[in-house]
Amino acid sequence: MTKKDSNQEIHIDSMSGGIIANKVENIIQNNKTSNVSDQIDFDLLMTELAQLRKAMRERDSEAEHVIEMAEVQKAEQAAQKKDVAKVKQHLSAAGKWALDIATEIGTSLAKEMLRTALGMN
Repeated sequence: MTKKDSNQEIHIDSMSGGIIANKVENIIQNNKTSNVSDQIDFDLLMTELAQLRKAMRERDSEAEHVIEMAEVQKAEQAAQKKDVAKVKQHLSAAGKWALDIATEIGTSLAKEMLRTALGMN
């Protein structure tokens, strides 16, 4: 099922029940006057960032991974406050390793937020 409005496209994944935001960059970049936080499922984002942090901890093998995991935790805290700019800032600092793991474990919204933060959308 797909829901569209002028600012974003959302797909409902019937297998997992999760919401996948395909145009996160458009939400962030094109909504300078509207409340972007109303368009992002922050509860889902916080859940996925917690899952991502746990998966990162399980795969931690290098010293710099500690910093990247801390950035994901800071992004999770920013998501709790619905602060999109800080979420993006911290996910950008979390880097490609976080994106690779988010992709691997299937955290779709976290993956898209990471892709946007890293300038890959």
